Amino acid sequence: MPNGDIKSYLLGLYQSDPNAVTPNLLAQIAERESSFMQFCAVGAGCKKFQGPIYGSNGPWPYEGKLTKSGKLHIGLMQVDITKDAAWNWQKNAAAGMQTLDQKFKYVKNAVKNIRSLRPGLPDLQPRQLEDMALVQYGDSPGTDYYGLYYVASCNGQPADYSQSNPTCNGTWQWIVTTDNLEGVEYVATVRSQQ
Repeated sequence: MPNGDIKSYLLGLYQSDPNAVTPNLLAQIAERESSFMQFCAVGAGCKKFQGPIYGSNGPWPYEGKLTKSGKLHIGLMQVDITKDAAWNWQKNAAAGMQTLDQKFKYVKNAVKNIRSLRPGLPDLQPRQLEDMALVQYGDSPGTDYYGLYYVASCNGQPADYSQSNPTCNGTWQWIVTTDNLEGVEYVATVRSQQ
């Protein structure tokens, strides 16, 4: 399947999503995650650790590297392994969209909780929510509020989520985290894809 056809499909899939701000975001994720590969052959696109299976060099579903949590992902969008996601690139794309939507739900809830304790902290703009969801999609998802792409800050100071009832003698604002640089780099890499 030509990359242009895959990009067009991903563009249509994401544009129908209520969270869509960056029209080609799914294509950018696919380019970062797999270089648009659903399948590979040993010695021709497969990762070094992907060897012959059952005596065959493939084509086999493209496997990514193990994540920090010890999970292996597969295909175009590097999603959790299922038979459908492994052998059908369109189902893999749909699983990627579903995963991204789950990440949006997570970050919207996190932002709501963070804002509820910090009067005056503005809501995030839609593109900022995309960045938050992208960190969660990538290899280094935030496991706590420090690991999110944006963190709440009082007067630009580093975030402090240890307080159960935080106060700020000044202005609450969102700043890019310094506690998850791998996640921030993932967003920058995805955003740099054509």
